[in-house]
Amino acid sequence: MPSLRTAWTWRHGPSAEQSHELLVRLCVVRAKVGRQARWSRLVRVSQQWLARRELQDLNDALSATPLAGRYWICGGLLLGWAREGRVLSHDAWDFDFYLRAEDAHLLAAATGALRRAGFKRLYRFRNATGLVTEYAFVRHGARFEFFLLFETARSGTRTYFLIEGGEEIENEIADQPLEEFDFLGRKWLKPRFHEQHLAETYGEWQVPDKGWSARRAPCVVAIRPCPSRSIAWISDDAR
Repeated sequence: MPSLRTAWTWRHGPSAEQSHELLVRLCVVRAKVGRQARWSRLVRVSQQWLARRELQDLNDALSATPLAGRYWICGGLLLGWAREGRVLSHDAWDFDFYLRAEDAHLLAAATGALRRAGFKRLYRFRNATGLVTEYAFVRHGARFEFFLLFETARSGTRTYFLIEGGEEIENEIADQPLEEFDFLGRKWLKPRFHEQHLAETYGEWQVPDKGWSARRAPCVVAIRPCPSRSIAWISDDAR
């Protein structure tokens, strides 16, 4: 969140967008402290505005990189589009994407463009065998996670890994063809049969489930202890 001092020191005074951003972030803080309904309503609307801008900027930054056309939306971002036609209000700060593991070097090549657009390297996770399985960036408090999909012994499927509470959650999903669609004023990629993909991940995805847990997802194939490893990501190297 930008400090008040930062807001006052914009060289030529804040633009309309900067003023809006500052107001949004102050409202978020006020809602967290006061928990008042009128602030919460404003926050929900403001979060949608911020999420839209952050995702548009990510899309723009990657559009001229080798990663363009090689990553696609998943998780809560895909669920929000399919079920509500918008970013989910409770998931407006955490955005998930997939790419195939063999394209990890393309993400490494795109890191410079992301950093120039203000997206900072946050962490990279390694699974129980030491394999890098996820890369994350952050900008303005929003997190952008890229999960690698690995080939499996079963034809037509891919596996990805989540790290949660010191455990590794291995998931297996169908390796689908992709298709382009419009969302938030930009063109993205998604699984062609997104209903199938959402069912693999969430089960009855059409109805909100406050008790959903990644540990109980239909696509989970194994949960195992994951030794503590460094998540530091210092260089642009994808290894």
